[in-house]
Amino acid sequence: FDGNNTIFVHNNMIEEITKKGNQQWDVLKYAYRNYRNVAVVTEDMIKPTKKISCRADNIKVVKNTVRYKEILEKSGEEFTEASYVSCSLPFEKVREALESSDKKFINIGRFAPENAQDRLISAFSKFHKENPDSYLFIIGGYSLSGVYEKLSEQISSLGLSERVILIMNMQNPYTVLKKCDYFVLSSLYEGFGLVLVEADILGKPVI
Repeated sequence: FDGNNTIFVHNNMIEEITKKGNQQWDVLKYAYRNYRNVAVVTEDMIKPTKKISCRADNIKVVKNTVRYKEILEKSGEEFTEASYVSCSLPFEKVREALESSDKKFINIGRFAPENAQDRLISAFSKFHKENPDSYLFIIGGYSLSGVYEKLSEQISSLGLSERVILIMNMQNPYTVLKKCDYFVLSSLYEGFGLVLVEADILGKPVI
């Protein structure tokens, strides 16, 4: 329609097309050329967006806002068995791990190929051999292409079932994030990783 319209670009869509094939170049080109405002969430996303549309004058950077007070408040809530839908370990073992003095790494992101959690598990496996007093928590939402199941198999094959903990569909991941020592971003690409800011708000060093 002939009006003031805006389309948001939350990720590098060229990477989405290349890695996942879940976007169509011609559809994006039409949208990015014809919308009055094309809102990208970081400066880095101007270049790939312009490559698709061949137009730059309507691209605007609109940064994500972060509700930091809500994050701080939610991080203080109690971690209970009702906090998540499913987990690779029984609740008592997870709670025991969270309360331990062992080094705890955490990754939060969808169970999806572009988040490269398999690469993270491989790296942790090498680290854990020299640092046995360590845990890796991976919290994700829904699983694309059976990634959750593949990660479970990888963890089992590496003998890390007691040390790499997968949690699926957790409404409030901040309760776990707060108890961990380091946040790790393993993604192959990101638009703007909000979870980096969330980890920073809770004072976690980021890898």
